[in-house]
Amino acid sequence: MSGADFAGAEMETMLGWPEVRGVAEVMDMHGVLHGSERMQEIVRAGLNSGKLIEGHARGLSGADLQAYLAAGVTSDHELTSADDALEKLRAGLTIEIRGSHPYLLPDIVAALKTLPHLSSQITVCTDDVPPDMLLEKGGIIALLNLLIEHGLPAVDALRFATLNAAIRLQRHDPG
Repeated sequence: MSGADFAGAEMETMLGWPEVRGVAEVMDMHGVLHGSERMQEIVRAGLNSGKLIEGHARGLSGADLQAYLAAGVTSDHELTSADDALEKLRAGLTIEIRGSHPYLLPDIVAALKTLPHLSSQITVCTDDVPPDMLLEKGGIIALLNLLIEHGLPAVDALRFATLNAAIRLQRHDPG
């Protein structure tokens, strides 16, 4: 289901289902930051479930980013620049590099290559990619090819999409 409007009670119910891995894309950043009752209920349901709370932290930095993390959000796929990616990574968020903004990839790859170690907190994702574009250009494989074209070692690109993603999604069962 996409674009639905849930409150805490619905989230508690769904988070009780074993196939639900967590709270997806907490988009109301300002509701989290300003303590709206609805967002407090949703985040609390996620925290109480022990499952993931996925973020949507477009434009957040500094104290606002820290407050968003302190609320319990642990990832972001809304990277706006290489500096944004590094700030979020250094703050402790899992960053999810997405293929729907290919113009950012050269700078993000260059920034990642300045790090002494590529963290397990770097993954990849697709986001807002229409099915016809997925069919024509591909999904994660196309993104990995772009990352490699921009200079990311293939072993790191593959690790972002496989091991790091499995760790992030708490998937300890795949062999």
